[in-house]
Amino acid sequence: FVRKERVSLADGSSISVAGKGSLSLLNKLLVHNALYISHLPLNLLSVSKITKELNCERIFSADRCTGKRIEIGLFSEGYI
Repeated sequence: FVRKERVSLADGSSISVAGKGSLSLLNKLLVHNALYISHLPLNLLSVSKITKELNCERIFSADRCTGKRIEIGLFSEGYI
């Protein structure tokens, strides 16, 4: 038994996923496990999923959404 994956929409309904794969955003970022939903006329982006995958945070303002990578440094003898 193989269960079809579904995506929940804002109106409370859900829709079947037709496929899954990788895609390139702006020829710079590779996103894995992107879901293909054949019945949607527009592309949707999960902000939560992309921020986790790219290890970044998103900052929303009235007219834009910007991103900042979260980096981890190591202190050693007072230097980063």
